[in-house]
Amino acid sequence: MNFGSFYNDIYQVKMNSAGTKTAGSAAYNIAFNVTSDHSEEGAFMYQYGSYFYLFFSSGACCGYDTNRPAAGEEYKIMVCRSTT
Repeated sequence: MNFGSFYNDIYQVKMNSAGTKTAGSAAYNIAFNVTSDHSEEGAFMYQYGSYFYLFFSSGACCGYDTNRPAAGEEYKIMVCRSTT
């Protein structure tokens, strides 16, 4: 299961076969955004061929009318790719 919150990065933990509780291992950090406030949320992962793709949202999401985020810091979708 992948999980996280807007300010605390994205983690993954192995679940039991029923999907009702963790399988006894600790959660692993699988995404760490080094920009600004480390904002990441909404993780979605899938496998295509021999790669795993992790999509997530990142950036400033609110207050566009009064306090626009700097260029490049807008709310956006990001993706990572891995073989494991």
